[in-house]
Amino acid sequence: MGRINILFSTTRQWNVGDEFILFGIRRLLDRLGLEYNPIIYNRHPSITPQRYYRQFPWLKLVPVPHLDNSFALDQDGAVDYVIFAGTPEWFGGSRIKPLLQYILRNKIRCAFIGVGVHRHHTFNEDLIQVVTKFCDLIIARDPLCYELIKNFPNAYYAPCPSLFAAPYSRIRKNLGQLGIVIQADKTRHHAISPEVLNYILTQCQRLEREFPVLYIAHYIDDYKMARALGKEVLYSGYAEDYFQIYDRFDLVISTRVHGCGMASSLGIPNALIPHDGRFQTALKLKSHILQIGVDLTDWVRSVDISVESAALVEYRKVQEEEFCQLLSKHLSILR
Repeated sequence: MGRINILFSTTRQWNVGDEFILFGIRRLLDRLGLEYNPIIYNRHPSITPQRYYRQFPWLKLVPVPHLDNSFALDQDGAVDYVIFAGTPEWFGGSRIKPLLQYILRNKIRCAFIGVGVHRHHTFNEDLIQVVTKFCDLIIARDPLCYELIKNFPNAYYAPCPSLFAAPYSRIRKNLGQLGIVIQADKTRHHAISPEVLNYILTQCQRLEREFPVLYIAHYIDDYKMARALGKEVLYSGYAEDYFQIYDRFDLVISTRVHGCGMASSLGIPNALIPHDGRFQTALKLKSHILQIGVDLTDWVRSVDISVESAALVEYRKVQEEEFCQLLSKHLSILR
């Protein structure tokens, strides 16, 4: 098979966690020697806005002419394969429904790689048709999602592909720099609760007295909050820069699941402070799960950096081999 055209369902310039997932999937496809043109269906809410068809069923779902460099589903026959690159936004909703219908209309093979949920869902008929008729592989990244998909053909439970996002991983020897992924409490779709934020900030006052601490922001509102609080913060509007940002650290504490994903990918021991049901994704990233109330200073003291880092590097290596075997076995574009 020559060069093919793959449409990735993802977001750009909105949630860098989505981009970490896409980096991981593309790294695996590249390792497997696939030659392809990467095209994106950009679910960024400002580019592919949600239409409230549940409240207004007469509102026709049609492609939106995009003003960015992504595909608006406005040309049949333009792509050869579709990959849903992780995130909970894959099973329905008005941003996904046109893509599902595009697959059905064009009879395109597809795969769902690293998808998740944070509550129980009822799948719509379009999704059921796509998964049962045109899907090569569906990989859940959390146990709740796997329970929902396990009766579909070729369904598996495996780590989120963000585990493979970084170009390399390396063993950390000791705690030279502690990273705290800081997150605001008022941003739609990105917010943590005021309770979680207050806990993090209170704990960080103690951490700063004992350890060298730098803060990491994934989203512009997180950056602005950190600046307003007088914190030294690392941030980039380019998701690709987070390899270098995270590589500075030897231990990471995060409220964002994909902060843990990037840390684990680089071999950095890490902990997640959960704030919604998506935290289960961190289980197969080998992250510690620390509930509110844990003394983070005591926890940092207890971590054996070199032992945990070596285990993460080996874990990524093993999981990458197994993941590649899954892709090779099931993806029609690799056969």
